[in-house]
Amino acid sequence: MIEGKNSQIFLNKKILVENNAIKTSLKIKNVGDKRTTVYSGFIPYTKNGDILLARNYPYKEDSKPLEIISVDAEKGEILVNSYPEQWVKLNYVALHAKEDFSDVPNVDLLPTTILNVEKKENGYGLIKMNAPLDKSKLKVGDKIRIHGTPSGYTYPSSKVLDPGEEIILESSVKKDDELHFFSNKVFSHGVYCVQPIVLSYTSGSDEKNMIQIDDYSISY
Repeated sequence: MIEGKNSQIFLNKKILVENNAIKTSLKIKNVGDKRTTVYSGFIPYTKNGDILLARNYPYKEDSKPLEIISVDAEKGEILVNSYPEQWVKLNYVALHAKEDFSDVPNVDLLPTTILNVEKKENGYGLIKMNAPLDKSKLKVGDKIRIHGTPSGYTYPSSKVLDPGEEIILESSVKKDDELHFFSNKVFSHGVYCVQPIVLSYTSGSDEKNMIQIDDYSISY
């Protein structure tokens, strides 16, 4: 049984990601009085134990490396050699980006996120971060890339449950070493092992939910 507005339950064991799909099945019942969204998924890890999220992967397939022209660390501004067409507020910036995506998944990120990107007349792009920067991490000529937002873990299956409703939630997720972008449907390049997780969530600011989990199984 788990209870709360935004509750998570973790399985302690990590599962090695190999060629076969990892299949999960669990019976979930909403035993509370609030409409509740339930997510079943995984926390992905690198071989070194780093957690992988959307921010560790390029934001879009055409998110190419950008060359640093200048840095104003106090203002949190980075001038790059071209305007990045694909970006949103709260995107991360990955350091030491490579044209062939060999740096992906990239865990070497700026700790702050993007506030805005301005297109300059000469075709350059001015990336404005939401806090001052450590200039030692950003040198003229280095390559950076726009990465994803601070999203959650990999949740391949979900369901909204009414009070009293009970379902069996299943998923089957494979590894794709050729995929250098974050996905909820497959384990992207660089995922070494995963930790199963179940999340329950209600949208109301003060609402709490109660769900009951039975018959949780994992197989290859």
